[in-house]
Amino acid sequence: MKKDEKNKMDQTLDTEEMEKIVDYIGKVYRRSRKRRDVFEYQKCVRENQAVYDSDGSLIMLIDRTLKDCSKETQCIIRNEFLEIPEDLWYLPFFSRSAYYRLRKKALIEFMNCLKI
Repeated sequence: MKKDEKNKMDQTLDTEEMEKIVDYIGKVYRRSRKRRDVFEYQKCVRENQAVYDSDGSLIMLIDRTLKDCSKETQCIIRNEFLEIPEDLWYLPFFSRSAYYRLRKKALIEFMNCLKI
């Protein structure tokens, strides 16, 4: 694939579409973490080993991908998409305008790190 074709592909998603994708990734991530926690708590990992391993792989992939991102992106993606966000969680970290500017950059950086 040529470099120009790759850039065209990157530009095909707008911010709203990237947000939907990362939001869905966050929902799957939270569900996988919850299911793994329940399996560990109920000590039924062996009966559900395939699901447990699959959830672990997904959690590791997302966590590892996040580590490849900048500190601002890590903060925004984790607090906005991977955890259940609280209202105005970002105010101790960013001004409102800086948050929205950095949020868009965070979506792009996270998607690029995932190679989506």
